[in-house]
Order: sequence, then C-alpha cells, then structure tokens
Amino acid sequence: MPELSHRDMQTLMGCVREIYSDLSLDAWHYRLLPVISRAIPSNFVAYSEITPLTQTVTQIEFPESVSPQDMLVLNRYLHEHPILNLLYKDRMPRHPYKKEIEKKMSERYPDPAVSPECQAIKISDFLSDTQYRRLRLYNEFCKKYDVEYQICVPLSFQGSKLKGIAFHRDRRDFSERDRLMLNCLSPHIRQAYKNAEAISAIRRSIRAVGQTQERVIPDLTLRETEVLHWLAQGKSNHDIAVIMQVKECTVKKHLQNIYQKIGVENRTSAVLMAMGAGRRKG
Repeated sequence: MPELSHRDMQTLMGCVREIYSDLSLDAWHYRLLPVISRAIPSNFVAYSEITPLTQTVTQIEFPESVSPQDMLVLNRYLHEHPILNLLYKDRMPRHPYKKEIEKKMSERYPDPAVSPECQAIKISDFLSDTQYRRLRLYNEFCKKYDVEYQICVPLSFQGSKLKGIAFHRDRRDFSERDRLMLNCLSPHIRQAYKNAEAISAIRRSIRAVGQTQERVIPDLTLRETEVLHWLAQGKSNHDIAVIMQVKECTVKKHLQNIYQKIGVENRTSAVLMAMGAGRRKG
C-alpha cells in the first residue's frame, strides 16, 4: 500500500475544499475537472455519461471536440472497454479478452463481496498493453486521442446511466499513488454532486410553491440555498457555519434573507417550503 506524502495530503485537502465550495449544478463538471486534475498528473481528464444498455455515450466532456464520426466509432466499440464490460458484462457483447478479464478480476478482487464499483480502476488492471492495443476501440478511437493509459472512477449508477471521470496519459501508466489519490477524492466528488442536486431541487421546489400560491418568490442566492439545504438536514446555525466555513452571524443573516424572500417566520416553515410543503400564511 503506497503512502501519501505531506504534499499529497495538502493537495487533497485543497481539492476537497474546492469540490465543496461551489454547489451550483450548472456546468458543475466543467469546474470540477481542473480542480481534481491537480491531484493526479495526466494529459487530460474527461467526464462521461454512458448508457450501457444501448452502448452509447450520451455525454462526453473532452479537452477537445470529438467529431460526430468519432462518437459513432466510440459507441460501436464501447463494449471493448474492459472496465465497462466488467461492470456491465450482462448487458454488453462478449469481450474479445473475456477470460483474461475475468481471471484478472478474480485475482484483484478475490472476495465476491468486494466490488470495483466506485473505486479507481485502470485499464491495465485487466489487460496487458499488447492486448489493449489490439482492440478496435484502441485503434479506431483511443489512439487518435492519445489514450494510451487510463484510470477512471465511476461516480453514479443512477438508473441505466453510468457517470464517471477518467484521467488519460499518452505515456507511463498511472501509479498506485495515483489510484489512492483518486480513491480519496471520489467519495467527496460524489457527495458534492449529491449536495448540488439537492440544492437545485430546493430551488425548483420553492419556485413551484410560489407558482401554486400564485405569487413570485425572489430567487435565493446559491449561498442562501445552501444554508436552506443544511437547515433541512437538521443542522444548527453553528453546524452550518462550520460546514460552509463562515461565521455564525453570516448564517443568521442568510436565514433572515431566506425568511424574507420566501415569506416565512421560522426554521420549520422554511424547511417545509424547501420540501414543497409550505403553505401561504393566513
């Protein structure tokens, strides 16, 4: 097991602070990628959304534009990606190196209760360089974009869609130190994304309540919505101040603004409003 240096720990802490600092869901991934790229050296890092059932990449954020023709090629040979085939082996065509992947899988994860889901995984965990470079996926797509080595982590298995982040290099495979750094970051990335989704849902709920009550509720700022989110989680003013790294008086000021904007007088009514259960007073 590799040990992280003091500098690595400082890098991780800085990344974690930034991951949680901006919980706006709009273009969230674009802001995330430059932050986590400081922790794992690579040529580039990409975010993808994949629907394994139809073997299609529904969204991909690469450092350069992927042409429609190349997207078709990627989708055609998506099943050859060893990690995707491993995670969704019952939904994808047989992999050219199925036996080798299963053998490496049993060696790496001898305990059936342990799953590679949500852990950092490298292509080289399951295929040799020679095997990887024989794949049509490599020759028709990866080679063109200098994807010689890859380490990735699945972030979400919501419904039939897989969301994940992958780091790429054109030389020198990723180390166990890189794997450990990514494993340390991935729980925070997933939680921050869940927080951003919750905050977005609160905003939608408040707008919907306003429409139901036939009145206009001014938009809460991102920080106000974040305070309301933590309020709905049962956090005290002190807890919220610690989480958001602000003074307690700042939290109280945010609460005053929230109450005034949504037309309530106390914490309970604010939480009910956030959950879509608020009622017009009087």
